[in-house]
Amino acid sequence: ENMRRFHVNFAVGQDDGADVAFHFNPRFDGWDKVVFNTMQSGQWGKEEKKKSMPFQKGKHFELVFMVMPEHYKVVVNGNSFYEYGHRLPVQMVTHLQVDGDLELQSINFLGGQPAAAPYPGAMTIPAYPAGSPGYNPPQMNTLPVMTGPPVFNPVWCPRG
Repeated sequence: ENMRRFHVNFAVGQDDGADVAFHFNPRFDGWDKVVFNTMQSGQWGKEEKKKSMPFQKGKHFELVFMVMPEHYKVVVNGNSFYEYGHRLPVQMVTHLQVDGDLELQSINFLGGQPAAAPYPGAMTIPAYPAGSPGYNPPQMNTLPVMTGPPVFNPVWCPRG
C-alpha cells in the first residue's frame, strides 16, 4: 500500500554513476506511470513514458524482460507492455540493479542464444526467495548478468 516506486536497471558496471542501458521505473505518484530511459556518461537521456500502470499496490506480479535484437521487450503478468529501443549496445550490460518499494521473490536468467532461438543451451540461475535461510542479498541490489541476450523473469511481492 505504501508503494511509491521501484526500478530495474540494466547497468554497465556496478559503481554509482555507471551507465544504464535500460532503466525501468514504475511510479505511483498520483500520475501513475512507467518511465523508461538510458543514462550515458552521467546524463539521463530523453524519458519515454507510458501512463498505463500494469501494477497494483499490494498485489504480486510477474515481470519479464526479453532482450531482443532491436529492443528490450517488457512483459507484465503475461501481457506485452512496452518495447524500448536500444540506446547502448546490449553487450555492454554487466549488472542488473533492482531497488525501491518492493520485495523480490525470485529472479531467473535465461539466455546465451539469439532471442529467436528456443534457448536449447539456456543457463538458469536458481531463484533466491527473500528471507531464505542462508541467503544474503547482494549489496546495493546488484547482480552480475551473463553476456548474450538474456531473458529476465523476476517475480515480485510489493512491500506494504
